[in-house]
Amino acid sequence: MSAPIFPVPVIHHQQIPWSPHPRYPDIFFKKIVGGDENPAMSVGMVNVPPGKTIGIHTHPDSVETIYCLMGQGLLTVQNVQTPFTEGSWTAIPKGMEHGMHNATTEPLLLITLFTPPIF
Repeated sequence: MSAPIFPVPVIHHQQIPWSPHPRYPDIFFKKIVGGDENPAMSVGMVNVPPGKTIGIHTHPDSVETIYCLMGQGLLTVQNVQTPFTEGSWTAIPKGMEHGMHNATTEPLLLITLFTPPIF
């Protein structure tokens, strides 16, 4: 007798390959959950290598919630900077300018959630 099929996908992030970020050279991205799988949000994983920057940008129609899985970054919101370290999280309101820089020698790994979804 075969095992029952689990009713929803369970996927480990290591099964998803890194891709170049669509907007920022030298930044890497994994789509974890898209709007096609969850119409309420999209979830991504972002790798900011040492010395690299996600430039100042906005999301006019979505809130971006960011969680730091590993490493240390410098988060800029509305031209104000603050350290962003492992275990830190924030929610950037719609339309607010923000960016992230990794000034360390270690990778910076982030989980990003967008509500509503942007991908």
